[in-house]
Amino acid sequence: PQAFLDDWQIENNIYVGWQILEDPTNLLPREECWEQCNLQLGKEYRIKKARGVKGPRTGYVEIERENGLSAFVLKVDLEEVGD
Repeated sequence: PQAFLDDWQIENNIYVGWQILEDPTNLLPREECWEQCNLQLGKEYRIKKARGVKGPRTGYVEIERENGLSAFVLKVDLEEVGD
């Protein structure tokens, strides 16, 4: 489990992933362009990219959230559920 979660996140089966922070100035280095986003545990998400992902660190895959935006989650935290 993610050790840094608040009680409300644990009680509501929330997983914290990462999304790219909007930078209208385009001046921030990529490593500073990340913000946390909440994802629902047990929900199925489509994997957009699994190899060569430029996530916050190594070991991440890119998934598509229900709002169409990308999120990045640790590959080891995923469970494959078919095609």
